[in-house]
Amino acid sequence: MSFSVRAVRKNVLPAAPGICLVLGVMVAVYFALCRGKEGNTSQVSISAVILEKLPVEVTLEPLRHVGKPRMYANVKDPFVSPEMEAIADAEELPQLRLTMIIIDKRHKMCRVNGKLYTEGEKGPDFLVKFIGEEKVLIERRGRGQWLFLARNS
Repeated sequence: MSFSVRAVRKNVLPAAPGICLVLGVMVAVYFALCRGKEGNTSQVSISAVILEKLPVEVTLEPLRHVGKPRMYANVKDPFVSPEMEAIADAEELPQLRLTMIIIDKRHKMCRVNGKLYTEGEKGPDFLVKFIGEEKVLIERRGRGQWLFLARNS
């Protein structure tokens, strides 16, 4: 019975690393059995040799990490620009609450912090850019922010 080259590539080549690993383990076990033993090595069982090599007592201690890892000690986040750090360090902006959206054929309106705004209208510290069915896009300090409709539940 002969195999074609395609059948060999399909069946034998994927198994080659596993075959090499098994052969390597068998050679390592053979040399472990032969090393230090005199005379006939066929009478020595593999499990006896492995059990001889194991330590009698094993103490397990938790891994303790002291301090920061050295490679992360002085590294800055590459995705944070200096402008973003300045905004994060600045005072906290007042919280905005979207409570109502009205959309009909002519108008799009939303209620933010109890006051009605239309698209393009400015608030105290924001600009209403877009009004959708369940969310509103505002611009604060040059950055966009989505406000989602608050649910009363």
